[in-house]
Amino acid sequence: MGVPGMGFGGKGVLEALLAPGSELWMFNEVLEKERETKLVDGGLDISGLVNIKLVHRVGNAVIKKHLETLPLGTLYSVLEALLAPGSELWMFNEVLEKERETKLVDGGLDISGLVNIKLVHRVGNAVIKKHLETLPLETFDSILILADESVEDSIVHSDSRSLATLLLIRDIQSKRLPSKDTNSTLPRVSGFSHSSWIREMQQASNKSIIISEILDSRTRNLVSVTKISDYVLSNELVSMALAMVAEDKQINRVLEELFAEEGNEMCIKPAEFYLYDQEELCFYDIMIRGRERNEIVIGYRLAAAERAIINPVDKDKLVKWSLDDVFVVIALGE
Repeated sequence: MGVPGMGFGGKGVLEALLAPGSELWMFNEVLEKERETKLVDGGLDISGLVNIKLVHRVGNAVIKKHLETLPLGTLYSVLEALLAPGSELWMFNEVLEKERETKLVDGGLDISGLVNIKLVHRVGNAVIKKHLETLPLETFDSILILADESVEDSIVHSDSRSLATLLLIRDIQSKRLPSKDTNSTLPRVSGFSHSSWIREMQQASNKSIIISEILDSRTRNLVSVTKISDYVLSNELVSMALAMVAEDKQINRVLEELFAEEGNEMCIKPAEFYLYDQEELCFYDIMIRGRERNEIVIGYRLAAAERAIINPVDKDKLVKWSLDDVFVVIALGE
């Protein structure tokens, strides 16, 4: 990935990107001494790094046993901070429970210190329907489908598994959840109907949220066309964040604030917070009313529209708003 300022000499970008006390882990097949020599020859003043500490590990990034020597991410710690007390976090994969807990502890997670969430372990294959049917999928508020680390060397294969899991979950949910048309006493007709199948899964998507991690930007078209799931394009998200910080290091403060568990965040707020029903206002007027609430209004979605409009061009155009409209704002998290 070519990002301006992200060469070995981009110490300023690294210092701006990471908070003081951070560790920057470097994992590849280059030996540590040779690696440090290349960094110095590339213009990096290692002794001048203040905010970050370089941690060297040698290994092959496509060999799972090598990757397992690295610490896990802080996903569970973030969920602990965000979720309400009494929440359950179900983990479903092919790793045995004891081995799974060992990996979590080795990765720095204090399981005994979890207060808000309770870990529930289930073992199975996420692309086998019989395995998924053992889970109470219709009771889950949110479902995260993460990329399978065992096939991450092939982003197409990894995305295929994620999509297969997504479709299986939605199919199971659509059959277990009550039909939207409660007045209809007709049984479901056996046989395949593409439109009815998509409609049933879209109905299931209104009951619970599924976020799929995808690695290939081309896959998002398949996810978005069905309208049965949201997605996180992790590789592209990281690339965009790095590019923005490389261009202007002050952007990092904005990203830190938005992505932190506490502080300001993006919210969807109802129109009734800013206007009366059928009131005619331009977007500038909405922004002013948002400022009075210590919020920044950055976009909106009309009741009859499928997509939100962020940073509208015609901000001075008068619009007759409805209380069914919603606004996208940056506000202090509640």
